[in-house]
Amino acid sequence: MPVVRMEIVDVDQIPKGSVQRLVDAAQTYRPVFVEVQRRGRSKTTEAEAVGIAAVVAAILDRDRDNVHITFSEPLVGRIAFGGYSNEWGSVR
Repeated sequence: MPVVRMEIVDVDQIPKGSVQRLVDAAQTYRPVFVEVQRRGRSKTTEAEAVGIAAVVAAILDRDRDNVHITFSEPLVGRIAFGGYSNEWGSVR
């Protein structure tokens, strides 16, 4: 299933009930979006994505094809875990 992002700018100009029909039709797919934030990069991203999708699909009773995983940029240098960041030279 493709991921569709839609923005309707002029809602007053579309036929009455169109938005509700779109929402009702989209609910059939029951998509789930998961964002993963990690400290650093991983060489096992594909395996992690498959595992996360399988777990989320099983727990939420969804088709795994409808679970979409996004991996954010590494957090090192942007977030200090416990007040420390190896990138900034801090050591525990």
